[in-house]
Amino acid sequence: MMIRVNICVVLLILTDGMTVNAQSSPEDLFRRWDRNQDGVLTLNEIPPQFRPVFSDVDRNRDGKVTPAEHRAGLVPRSDKRAGVNNRRITPDQKIKIRQRWQQEPNGFTRQVLVRLPKQTQQRQPVAIIFHGNGGTAEGSLKRWQWLNDHILIAPQGYRRSWNVYGEASTAPDIEFFRLLIQEVRTTQPTADPERVSLIGSSNGSGFVQRLMIEMDDRPFQKAILLVASLIEQQYHDGSFWAPSQSTQVYDKRRTPKPGLQMVYFHGTEDRVVPYTGGYRGRRFLHLGAQETTWHWARAFGYSGAALSDRDGKQVARGILSYTYADAGVTHYKLVGAGHGIGNHSAQAYRIVKKFLGSSISK
Repeated sequence: MMIRVNICVVLLILTDGMTVNAQSSPEDLFRRWDRNQDGVLTLNEIPPQFRPVFSDVDRNRDGKVTPAEHRAGLVPRSDKRAGVNNRRITPDQKIKIRQRWQQEPNGFTRQVLVRLPKQTQQRQPVAIIFHGNGGTAEGSLKRWQWLNDHILIAPQGYRRSWNVYGEASTAPDIEFFRLLIQEVRTTQPTADPERVSLIGSSNGSGFVQRLMIEMDDRPFQKAILLVASLIEQQYHDGSFWAPSQSTQVYDKRRTPKPGLQMVYFHGTEDRVVPYTGGYRGRRFLHLGAQETTWHWARAFGYSGAALSDRDGKQVARGILSYTYADAGVTHYKLVGAGHGIGNHSAQAYRIVKKFLGSSISK
């Protein structure tokens, strides 16, 4: 699904002393954000929560967003062509999980949204979707509602984030996931425990990798990672690592359990999590996408050298695959995409559908 700057439509957002609401037109927003009045927007001029999708709106990749690019990236509420993107998603069920930790000493109730398949089956596959930093459970259901032969489970991250390293949340998210799995087993009697997949985007992808590293008793069989490679805390000195206590210190060497299938999508023009590795926000060092894929392949049984960049096989226009078949690991390089799957959404979703063995069509 193309990630778009859906700025003026859904919520009242206060940022940098400015109010963005449903009455703000694309032109109004552009004028207000264009601080130096030079007729283009740069990354530093837009509010921080919209910077991750800047590169998707910057169509010609010149580091500037023109008025035309800005308008094309917006989906006004009154635009009926936006269709499902602007309709609120009503979950079929909600799961509530109560936890207590340092940030919430009196306890906090965490929300999980559930969307059931249209067709009732005796055993139904499950997809648990972890949003990116600043995202919402409702947004997860919107993006993946086409996966309508799965029970969709969309948990809400505390402070709209997942606790990996340096996030606003220090919530005990590994424990939260264990409690969530127990609730799914209790409340969803048709859920097939042998067909549970995790989908993580950006910060959510980082958390899925925490689960892959830290859980020996993994209650899931497949993982779909979007636009987030391993951080150096999770992999360094030839080993995977986990925090023994606080996620500020990854001090426990880990050997991930094999037997998991994984696909990983990443854009070559990602300016948030660099494709070839580097710093996110000048603070958090990421491994490159290819390196991340190789380390996971080795964890799952591959013993050879890393595939080189030239080993990619074109599977669709602008998409190259790097497959470690014996390990069940494939990386998809999205040429020209930013921090999201951008214009490759249709092809990427076909790949996901095949990977999950889904019978539905997009």
